[in-house]
Order: sequence, then structure tokens, then C-alpha cells
Amino acid sequence: MKELTVQEFPAFASVRFLADEWEVVFGQRLVTQYRMTDTFRRDGEAWKLVASHASVVTRDPPEQAVSREGWPGLVGRYRLSSEGWAFDVELRDGQLYGGRDASKLRRLIPLTPNAFVLSGQLGEWMFVTDERGRATRILELRKFEPLVWSRDPS
Repeated sequence: MKELTVQEFPAFASVRFLADEWEVVFGQRLVTQYRMTDTFRRDGEAWKLVASHASVVTRDPPEQAVSREGWPGLVGRYRLSSEGWAFDVELRDGQLYGGRDASKLRRLIPLTPNAFVLSGQLGEWMFVTDERGRATRILELRKFEPLVWSRDPS
């Protein structure tokens, strides 16, 4: 437990802290932090827990060692519809970058040769390629639902 704060009021109290946890799963150490908020109400001399909330503290996953051979085929512009948002993918110094604002592209952190996390954001970006290795679309997982970005033909 880290960063403990307690706000006490006459009838209730709010307790917040950072739960810094780890576990070993089949020999692999997983580290996760949670922001916790517990709300208590006064019941005479005692305090009773009435609500508890936990949120995972997100961070970029570690980059995986993957083949970068097919990355040039992922470069391009993708759109949600013919006139919808655009998402640009560029290859710079052996790293892929992507984003909706071409002047503020973020690094795509590789999980597999065709699956990435956009640095600083939640969700996975999976490139679907044709038989030549050229990406035809991106599946962006948002809340476990795929949002499809199609390659802009221009």
C-alpha cells in the first residue's frame, strides 16, 4: 500500500491508496498497480465499508522482440470511413509510429509482428495483411470491440 490518504467527515470517510501488487503465474512475474477508493460510513463508534472501487493504473507494456521485416507493408493512411478520421502510420529509424495528428505521432510498441499498443493509450492495434504482406486494414480493439480502420487507397 502506497500514497494513503484519509478524509474523515462526521458521517463518512473516504480512503484512497495505491495498491502495488505482483503475482507469479506459471513462473512469470506480473506487476500491477491499482488506484483504490474505499468509502466508509460511521455506525455509532464503528466504521462500515459501504463501497470500494479499484482502477488499474495503466502503463505501456514492454516491447517484444519481433520480426520487423513486414513493417514497411504496414505504413500508410487508414480511415474509419471515406470521410472519417485518418490514422497515419510511418516507419522512422526502424520504429513504427502512428496517430491521427501527423505532427504528433506516437510510437507503436510491438507485441507481435502485426499487433501493437499505441504508446500512452489503451487498446491494441492489429494490422490485417494481404498475401503480399501489405496491410489492408487495422483492427483497433476498444473495450474489447474491434474498430476497423481501412487503408486509404490514395
